[in-house]
Amino acid sequence: GTDGMDAAFNFGLDSLIAGFERLRSSTTD
Repeated sequence: GTDGMDAAFNFGLDSLIAGFERLRSSTTD
């Protein structure tokens, strides 16, 4: 169903944002 797709999308979005945050903090430091 769409619930599973939403969960997968939200999980991917969260990990993507976390990756960007880690990249930004490592480059600015």
